[in-house]
Amino acid sequence: MDENVLKNYRPVAKIPYIAKLIEQAVKKQIDAHLALHGLLPKFQSAYRVNHSTETAIIRVHNDTMVALDKKLDVLLLLLDLSAAFETIDHNILLHRLEFTFGFTGIVLEWFSSYLKTGSSNKSDETTPICGVPQGTTLGPILFILYTAPLEEIIIRHGLEPMLFADYTQLYIAFKRKGDAQSRIEACIDEIRVWMTENLLVLNDSKTEVIHFTSKFKAANKLESLRVGSSEVSSVPLVRNLGVYFDQSGLMEENINQICKSAYGSLVEFVAF
Repeated sequence: MDENVLKNYRPVAKIPYIAKLIEQAVKKQIDAHLALHGLLPKFQSAYRVNHSTETAIIRVHNDTMVALDKKLDVLLLLLDLSAAFETIDHNILLHRLEFTFGFTGIVLEWFSSYLKTGSSNKSDETTPICGVPQGTTLGPILFILYTAPLEEIIIRHGLEPMLFADYTQLYIAFKRKGDAQSRIEACIDEIRVWMTENLLVLNDSKTEVIHFTSKFKAANKLESLRVGSSEVSSVPLVRNLGVYFDQSGLMEENINQICKSAYGSLVEFVAF
């Protein structure tokens, strides 16, 4: 993260200790309800037990290598949202909690109050209509419930989704490049419409696409992909949740980076 860019910083809520305890208790009940009814987004790896960036990376890399072994190519598109936690619309969120996830009655009323006041006991002159508190226990889980339809959109277009919080990946294994490209572009068009309706914004500057292929088919590599009104050029290397993916799928650059880091640590240890 560039520490000199102000937009990279996010406000964090200062929460009283008793509020933290209440949120923990509420989250346990939410987790139990979602697990009992199988309501959690299947391919969302953030803020879940036994899930992490590693589960997301392993799935994408494994699917890619399996496809390459079958002589298929893979297109991977990496999407990022701009200030996602701050733009969540409270009315839309409450509607989704009720009609998608079955939160009703006093439970829904509690969440309505929580969104208006957060974990604070102070009264402000204005009542917030969007955003979930960051640095809280409930904010992250509310975010992944709000964005749950993204997964359904991606699957509907015949693509594979993998999400981690506000970081979305979609990919497809293919033989015919034109068909795969048109599917991804159609999917992105629908995602952009959905995001507009839900007051979310894609961070186009962080959108990346990589074409995994064998070195023997490199001449037929995808040049660019249409994302909205702009063209995103295919790149030979992307950093995916902290891990470098190269177009061969062998992760050679990631291995090089790990070796450099290990060597640097070893030098410091010897010097000490």
